[in-house]
Amino acid sequence: MEVGSGKFSIRPVSIRQWGDEYLIYNELTADTHLFDLYSGGLISEMSGKQQVSKQEMIQFLLKNYDGFTAQEIEQYVEDILVKFQQMDLLETGL
Repeated sequence: MEVGSGKFSIRPVSIRQWGDEYLIYNELTADTHLFDLYSGGLISEMSGKQQVSKQEMIQFLLKNYDGFTAQEIEQYVEDILVKFQQMDLLETGL
């Protein structure tokens, strides 16, 4: 599943962080999701903005988390966008 290359936004969510974990409550579906430090941090960053591009997501992760190559981060962003879309957390095609 491909999510496209435009801008993205996170649907309305409530976010709580405990250590390296994030609890994300989708206000539209009433679903609750548990995320790790990287995907939770990305959701937190995206939820504060109207629209975010894949490149902005990649730059955020490279700037804030050590130990990953640019190629690994690019693949991670592709994969996590699919996951966010499957969980109905993502608005696409903006």
